[in-house]
Amino acid sequence: MSVHPAMTPDITYSVITACWNSARTITRCIDSVLGQTVPPKQYLFVDGGSTDNTRGLIRQSFAENSGPCGAIAWKLLEQGDVRGISAAWDVALKECTGDIVFILNSDDWYERDCAERVLGAARENPDADIVLANAHMYRRGENAPCAVWRNRPDWLLPVLMPYVHISCFVRRTVYERLGGFDTTLAFAMDYDFLWRCKVGGMKFVKMPCVLSNFELGGAANSHRGEARLETYRIAMRHGRGRLMPLAALAARYLARR
Repeated sequence: MSVHPAMTPDITYSVITACWNSARTITRCIDSVLGQTVPPKQYLFVDGGSTDNTRGLIRQSFAENSGPCGAIAWKLLEQGDVRGISAAWDVALKECTGDIVFILNSDDWYERDCAERVLGAARENPDADIVLANAHMYRRGENAPCAVWRNRPDWLLPVLMPYVHISCFVRRTVYERLGGFDTTLAFAMDYDFLWRCKVGGMKFVKMPCVLSNFELGGAANSHRGEARLETYRIAMRHGRGRLMPLAALAARYLARR
């Protein structure tokens, strides 16, 4: 199948999906990548030892659907002895060859023009290290979004996670400079990484559009107490004061968020 010149980008991207017993949602996730108007250079999966049909569905998706732009290189990686989402992402980061890294959870999915828009923003802002966009939130089993999750002002970073991580697209060189994710963190590893990016002087570019979709009820929402404490410790680690992180922690407990 021939590829239109507009679909052969000068900036490439790799997609990472960590999965574990994700048979309910993995096909939707993969289809959203295979259906991109600009295909990825590679798609990397890291399986945490699924006991359902997750692996079979991954193989089936690539056997049955090569996407609008031809076959996509993909690889199923083993997580190894270190468990957790952070470790899974780090395993895949070592294999990435695309210029920009897209991290897509197994129960999330992209808008069809996600890659096209991200690569366009990177091309227009060559000094940008990270491209940010918004996301639709869905309740499980519903076909329409219940809300839009938007990026918030940068000054809120000492208090909460102001960025939408599933719509956070990072140049591979940032990981090479700053390292990967903290494997001691179970829920707020994205908050820690983006804190490090800010401290390290990385340039963020924000897009006002929705490029990703996710279901409510992820790991952090299901373990709010542990996630609150991780967020507090990260803010204390990277911030310059104690008052804002303490006030934010108290507010989260009072609001039960």
